[in-house]
Amino acid sequence: MCRRPRPASGVAALVCLAASALAGAHDSLPDAIKRVLDRHGLPADSISLQVVDTGTGEALLSHRADVARNPASAMKLVPTYAALDLLGPGFTWQTRYHAQTMPVDGVLDGDLIVVGGGDPMILVEDFLRDLFTLRQRGVRHITGDLVIDDRYFDESTIDTTPIDEQPERAYNAWPGSLVVNFRATSFVVTPRGNGIDVFADPPASTLRIDNRIEPVTGPCRERDNQVRLAVKRRDAFTEVRLDGRYGTACAELEIVRSVLEPDAYLVGVFKALWESLGGQIDGELVRGAAADDAPLLLERRSRPLAEVLRGVNKFSNNLMARSLLLTLGAEVYGPPGTVEAGRVAVRSWLNARSLSLHGLVIDNGAGLSRAARVTARGLSDLLQDALAHPYRDEFLSSLSLIGIDGSTERRLRDDERTGRYRLKTGLLRGVRAAAGYGLTRRGTQLVIVILQNSGRITYTSGNEVQDAVLGYVHERF
Repeated sequence: MCRRPRPASGVAALVCLAASALAGAHDSLPDAIKRVLDRHGLPADSISLQVVDTGTGEALLSHRADVARNPASAMKLVPTYAALDLLGPGFTWQTRYHAQTMPVDGVLDGDLIVVGGGDPMILVEDFLRDLFTLRQRGVRHITGDLVIDDRYFDESTIDTTPIDEQPERAYNAWPGSLVVNFRATSFVVTPRGNGIDVFADPPASTLRIDNRIEPVTGPCRERDNQVRLAVKRRDAFTEVRLDGRYGTACAELEIVRSVLEPDAYLVGVFKALWESLGGQIDGELVRGAAADDAPLLLERRSRPLAEVLRGVNKFSNNLMARSLLLTLGAEVYGPPGTVEAGRVAVRSWLNARSLSLHGLVIDNGAGLSRAARVTARGLSDLLQDALAHPYRDEFLSSLSLIGIDGSTERRLRDDERTGRYRLKTGLLRGVRAAAGYGLTRRGTQLVIVILQNSGRITYTSGNEVQDAVLGYVHERF
């Protein structure tokens, strides 16, 4: 691995020059990969490759490795490795529930204050368990408001603009100091007898469903299933209308969207779950701060960072990755965490590890960006560095095992390469990426980085090019 030399490191500079020359000698594409590019009308300059033998450090395959490209979600490798090193695999976030006064005879006379600590993985079952614990601890009727203390992050620094003009897609939901269930709602289309039911998971008091789906009787035929979803925001609630057709003999269909504004989601889900537990709240959601002497009702620690990273990398959760960047800003420089503080924390960490990553543009840390940039060589250097880290196993286990789980679960199943490649993939319109580790047929351990940028790339063609690269290195090395 070649890292930027310090000013006094002349020998290191010569090593880097030699390595660059070697890389230049390999800067060509094998015919097997060219043929797949040609079949899809993709030019050779649309792809960057860097494949390195981790045992020798030799670049076995290198093509346009120093071109800064959009990596899409492969960018998540940078903040996740930084967080693992800076915070440690056992790092946790805290969510606290305070009251203005302690409850008496089941009545909390005043506000319930929830202090968000940036936990990026509060699932609906976690939230429900918290509310159940509050009920067990004597809270039934809240006479005041649901107050959200969101000072851990400076949320004004978060870009909430959706990418590719898809505001209701769950991958566009942005982070916050307190986020439940990634702000996602699953609309579950369920055949019942001769009709079609629809319910929302989780439920929300601020959500209304207008089910106009026409049932189709007879055997299930996929071509008969055409369900459309439209969102209309009203003053007191959001209405989601589902229409089209669906077979009564078909299995359930789940459509995941982010249709509620952040405050409407929090208060809506809170009220629906709280009331299902027999609770009552008189007020609404407001933003505020917990007093220093506010009685503590409940404190819950998140899952450890090592477990959270599997959600970020295996399943490419954008909200979690963006939260991680904000958390780095808050933990390294003190709250409130900002996007820029997170970027500075990552860059300082890279410099401390002598990882230059020329051309790096982190943006929001998730790769959900048209501005994000990294080179194949830079990402390869980072991946090689991680192999020598004490937490390497935690980092490797966060990546998708091809053909087994995560974002590559359905690829190369029942293939010799199944389970032998751990990858972080990336997908945006015009962008395909894959980066991680592999074990070839001959037993050579590899670092692999594939970055593709072209307006002509499709989901299918991008996968076929990546599979061609994996097939070539698996057989050749």
